[in-house]
Amino acid sequence: MAAEPEIDFSRAEATRASMARDLSSRLDADIAQAVARADSPDWHLARPFQIVPSWGDLRGPAGPVDLPEAWRAGLPARVDAEEDLVQLYARVLVSGSPAEQAELLHPQRLIDAWPALTELLPPPVSGAWENRFPELSG
Repeated sequence: MAAEPEIDFSRAEATRASMARDLSSRLDADIAQAVARADSPDWHLARPFQIVPSWGDLRGPAGPVDLPEAWRAGLPARVDAEEDLVQLYARVLVSGSPAEQAELLHPQRLIDAWPALTELLPPPVSGAWENRFPELSG
């Protein structure tokens, strides 16, 4: 039986580092730093997450959330249960544009859901949100 070829991970590490450097010129500094972290999923380099510019931009509903079709996968059209809200918020924090975040996230509900969200979110995402918005660090 032939021996398995040795895998050279140093090339993969160099490629990841190069991608992170390239992103640093195109992203807000806090997001670029988060996606360059060693514990950041590689897919963040291909599709980095985004964050609304200011806390005041968040104007989502304080009550049930009527979801646009694009966000409904596995969720009801009208989100009112806490566990569904946490799932929705996790998706929006990781994949939503700043405009979608502004439309769907409510500031107080985000604070209330934050402990559960930090269990679901990749650490670079939760860390970047907490760094930008101290309100979440409670």
